[in-house]
Amino acid sequence: MKEIKIKFKLPKLAFILIFITLPLQYGCKQLIVKYEDSGKAFHLLVDDIIKLQLPGDPSTGNAWRKIFYNDSVLVRVGKKNYQIGNEESGDGGFYYYRFRAIVPGKSIIKMEYGNRFDSKKKTLKTFEITIIVDDQNNKNKTKAQDKKQPYE
Repeated sequence: MKEIKIKFKLPKLAFILIFITLPLQYGCKQLIVKYEDSGKAFHLLVDDIIKLQLPGDPSTGNAWRKIFYNDSVLVRVGKKNYQIGNEESGDGGFYYYRFRAIVPGKSIIKMEYGNRFDSKKKTLKTFEITIIVDDQNNKNKTKAQDKKQPYE
């Protein structure tokens, strides 16, 4: 009787999905910052991600615009996302922006909420936070300061 050997070959795509992208997706925590946190300072480590959750309603013609930040310290990750709020009560939803800390340093993230078609019109809301990025050697000092902030 012949012995049959079965070889299982994991396709390259499956290998990439399982062993490379999953750790990248779940490997770092995201600090969640809300509109109410405007004016505060936050500490991150290099490669940490900060996720901004800002209220808005695109049906009004308004949006978060004029995003200012130091792109030598932070880099935007992906595009902005929008999640609809409670449709029954007519509430707006939330815009989400993500930034990754790339080098130690300091950056201010400043945004304005107003007419998305005419930036000369009056600004309705402003949002500003300070980001301080430390290297991995300062890990214990910086994370302890942000324990009250939610992480995802």
